[in-house]
Amino acid sequence: MLKKGQIEALRIEYPQLCDVFLQYWDTNLKDYATSLYNIDSGCLENVLKQSITEELEIAGYDTLIIKKAMKQLEQTPVLQTAHHITPTNGPSMLAFDLISLSGLKEDQIYLVGANSGVAFSNSAWSGSLSFGLIPISDLLQSESVVYKKECKSAINRKDHGDTDNRISLFPSRQRDQLVFNNKISDFQLSLYDQFTDRLKSILPPMNLGEEYSHWAAKSCAEIQKRVLNRQQIIIFDINRVIIRYLIKVLSQDEHHPINKVLFSGSQCSKVQAVFKEPSMFLTSYKGKKSFKVDGLHWHKNGLISKKTGVHPFSRQELIQALEEEKLCPGLFLVFMIVRFLNGIRCLGSFNQIGYLEEFRRNWEELDFDWGMQLEPDFKQMLTTGRMNFEGKTFWPLDMALDELSLDIKDYTNVKMNRFWEPIVRQLST
Repeated sequence: MLKKGQIEALRIEYPQLCDVFLQYWDTNLKDYATSLYNIDSGCLENVLKQSITEELEIAGYDTLIIKKAMKQLEQTPVLQTAHHITPTNGPSMLAFDLISLSGLKEDQIYLVGANSGVAFSNSAWSGSLSFGLIPISDLLQSESVVYKKECKSAINRKDHGDTDNRISLFPSRQRDQLVFNNKISDFQLSLYDQFTDRLKSILPPMNLGEEYSHWAAKSCAEIQKRVLNRQQIIIFDINRVIIRYLIKVLSQDEHHPINKVLFSGSQCSKVQAVFKEPSMFLTSYKGKKSFKVDGLHWHKNGLISKKTGVHPFSRQELIQALEEEKLCPGLFLVFMIVRFLNGIRCLGSFNQIGYLEEFRRNWEELDFDWGMQLEPDFKQMLTTGRMNFEGKTFWPLDMALDELSLDIKDYTNVKMNRFWEPIVRQLST
């Protein structure tokens, strides 16, 4: 049971999380996970369906799988959106996936819209292979240059109290750069050549010039399939989907709510005031030693950066910048489109359910007649947790390399508090 002090602390800092914990603390996984998908069929915008379909096609998914995925999304409009684009998940995201998959039938597709609008060094370590206790020699050829470098880096991290184990796939100057719109370079190809055959056997091949987010998403999906014994997992770059969506609506429909948010003076100003100038787009800029992520705010037909100043944009100039992938949509636009304009339930972390509920209340306050779907549903969105059972922490890359897997059915009757107790400890320290 949650202690009184824990409840009081959660109530102050994470009220939505506290509500979910109190209601479902002793609910078994199967019943809880099934409720995540208890939603009526949706009426998705054609432009969003087209944008998702195009992104999946370019990422290399089979036509029949794409058709099945789109049909399922309309019948059951639920999408996992907690993931960041990363080639390997950790124990937390493994819990997210196990919880989510527990509510799906085996013949259904697990759809994950992963965020590339983050720095490589974000908490999911999007620019690295993350692992637990498996030796580095199982991942890198012991005679390779990068093996010696990574051994030294591991010692340095340990000396600084960093418990994460990882192999960086990008040079240090890109550590804090935006994941979005990065391509596979000679640097990654050279590194891939130094992986062990054992590691290469579970990773997709790398191709020069390929979108890094496509490779990382395929890598993550392949590892999760092995670990969770499920073949129908699709992970895609949701920011690239939204890019396609924005180009279409900005070009074709001047009355669309997106055009009103960006180019209708009065409504744009109201949105800016109520949402307190949200970051509409993201980009990277070159700092003194490395690249950094830059959040851009919309103001009077232009973007404002605290680092790089004012950038005026007409509608056509904005479309061109999106076509050239110079701008990455921020969370505000992603969720305005996916959650509120299209009514897709967005499964996610305790942070996500908090800011999405705040977004929902803000849209209610604005009271625009845009047909937005504003029913509160944060109690059916939470998929947080950590795979840490009986003193053992589960790392997907370790498990995939050792050919170990989890049987989801073994967790059917596990109480949700078993997944949530590590989160309570985390938030209590």
